[in-house]
Amino acid sequence: MASGTCDLYPSNLTITAWRLKKLDFVPLFQSRMMVVVNTARQKQFNGPADLAGKTAAVEKDTSFHTWLQAQNEDAYAANPIQIQLLGQDASFTAVDAGAVDFAMADVDAAIWSTRYQFKNAVVAFPVGPTDEIGWAFRKEDQDLQAAVAQFFARQKASPTSTLNRIWENHFGLTLNKFETLVKTLR
Repeated sequence: MASGTCDLYPSNLTITAWRLKKLDFVPLFQSRMMVVVNTARQKQFNGPADLAGKTAAVEKDTSFHTWLQAQNEDAYAANPIQIQLLGQDASFTAVDAGAVDFAMADVDAAIWSTRYQFKNAVVAFPVGPTDEIGWAFRKEDQDLQAAVAQFFARQKASPTSTLNRIWENHFGLTLNKFETLVKTLR
């Protein structure tokens, strides 16, 4: 982005304080970090306390990795989570095969992956606070940010919009219903 070869990251990035120092964001939806486990081990994972001493697979320097490191310094200091650094697909593959205890993903990725891609993985529970997911922009591109924000608002306003239809086809519910679901997760 700094070189001007890229105008935006139209990718689902978690909006974090450190990213806001470098980029501006247009939020698209609210999310939660979800713990994904192998179906055979699902009964062993009822809440965050059950993560202590387990092995997690997450991608390096993601919000999931940062959250796990913070938990290991505090809540799990006496029995830290063992962290394996893998890409998101490799993390889910490891859970699906039973090679690690759990992986973490934003709720949209967790739903899609456990629904369509990995047959031995299931979403166990949310962890951490609700956060926002959005597209990233250079700070100076205010006009582009405004155009994308307006586009998102128009798409969310219509239940039959292209964006809502894509979400319904992909996740089984519109973006608006998805956001309602996320708000109910505790």
